[in-house]
Amino acid sequence: MADNIDLTNFSEAELIQLNRRIVERLRSLHQGRCYKDLAQFKLGDAVCFTPEHGRIVVGPIVRLNQKTATVATRDGHQWRVSPSFLSRVTDQVQNDKQDLAEVVSLHSGGNARKLPP
Repeated sequence: MADNIDLTNFSEAELIQLNRRIVERLRSLHQGRCYKDLAQFKLGDAVCFTPEHGRIVVGPIVRLNQKTATVATRDGHQWRVSPSFLSRVTDQVQNDKQDLAEVVSLHSGGNARKLPP
């Protein structure tokens, strides 16, 4: 399809404008996917993901941002993760549900302890 478009007839200004419109459309598509992916999750959901170093990270979602979900871990770290990298935790963490609930309750509410960044 892209091979059929003859760009040689466009001026520099027209190409710049076309580029801006293409980038804007790509951002819109990406944002729509992010919203759709984030809609699968809610606060308190136990999730896991694997960062670059290969260790599986597990924790509850403590905040849903525009493009990411914030996941808190037991060791006090917070991760902002794209929803496309998150998976729901199922049976493997049923024993730790109480711990996950405690992390969420510490993070939310008036007397919440602030977790380190």
